[in-house]
Amino acid sequence: MLDQHIGAGRDVVAVNRRALRRQDARDIGEVFDRNRQARQQPALATLPLVVYSGREISDTEMAKLRLGPTEFLTKAKVQPKEVEELVLSMVHHIRTQFTDLATAGPAV
Repeated sequence: MLDQHIGAGRDVVAVNRRALRRQDARDIGEVFDRNRQARQQPALATLPLVVYSGREISDTEMAKLRLGPTEFLTKAKVQPKEVEELVLSMVHHIRTQFTDLATAGPAV
């Protein structure tokens, strides 16, 4: 089922790249609003998130941006390849958790 939604890890990276291009043009306040809305939806509230910013993010901003496991990266300090590797690692972790749950079967 997870494969149907996210496909291969590389597909996720391609989607994230497109989303990042769109997010670059967004005001940070709009991103805060989107995250606030996501927190209100159980299916989205625990999603892993990578914040890849052109500037340092303050502690207050981090609190507003955090969803599930969240990594904050600054473009000047991290190469795009490192971001891609982090996203693939997060996707692998999610897929492993999902596979473990699916093979465990129903709780007795």
